[in-house]
Amino acid sequence: NNMLKKLQEVSCCFYASVGTISKYLPVFYNPDMKLNRDISILLLHSLPDKDMKLLDLLVGSGIRSVRILKELRTKKIKNIKKNDSNND
Repeated sequence: NNMLKKLQEVSCCFYASVGTISKYLPVFYNPDMKLNRDISILLLHSLPDKDMKLLDLLVGSGIRSVRILKELRTKKIKNIKKNDSNND
């Protein structure tokens, strides 16, 4: 049973599927990758660049992109392109 559930990761609330992780989930979210997302944001914080352009492939729930936009300083990110595809 793959129901959508309201979840929270740091400052972001979102809806994603819960249950066994598989390609059949309507909205893919892997909670085990939270540390990876935390490290990504710390790395982006440490870069001196302004107006960065980012590409987030295989975005699933999109939580990484949402967290980047919420947690980084204004004007640090110029834009984020997100992409995910399901050909089933």
